[in-house]
Amino acid sequence: MPPKKSDSTASPANSEKRTRTPSRRRSSTGLKAKAKKAAGPSRVKALRTVFSSKSKYVHFAGYAVGVLFIAFGLLDFINPKLGASFFEIDYPILPKQQIAVDALVYVVGARDLFIGASLILALYFANRQTTAYLFLLASSQAILDGAICFFKVGKGHLNHWSYAPLVAFIGAILTGSLDI
Repeated sequence: MPPKKSDSTASPANSEKRTRTPSRRRSSTGLKAKAKKAAGPSRVKALRTVFSSKSKYVHFAGYAVGVLFIAFGLLDFINPKLGASFFEIDYPILPKQQIAVDALVYVVGARDLFIGASLILALYFANRQTTAYLFLLASSQAILDGAICFFKVGKGHLNHWSYAPLVAFIGAILTGSLDI
């Protein structure tokens, strides 16, 4: 055991050095570890949060789809000629035929308004299963509209089939099948 230094030889400055708290600097590895912890959840956990049936992002996307359906319905009522163009139907020249096409476009507009309102109301009242199946039915309606355009008109099917997968995906998320 080494001999102790006598207290008489120790100066007050030397004793402060011994009793002083350690430096506030931390090692770089400690800072990196803290930064990783503070960075938030892992990517997988973040995807679980975004694609959860209770995610606010999914609900916002659902509201957007509902507003889109309402906008299509209002467009059909305001301008039936433009509404008929989404089905790639040539707008007729004769007045009696125009009345018939306008009536059919009004029916499609009423259907779109109903679909949009039902999607928004189901989201608002937070009935998740009903909302999920309404979204799946809305996507099937878009698929059927596209099929009718494809088989009867021969074109215009992609006007409907382009948004059907998005609506179906939102419905699949809302069923809770992707919740982990």
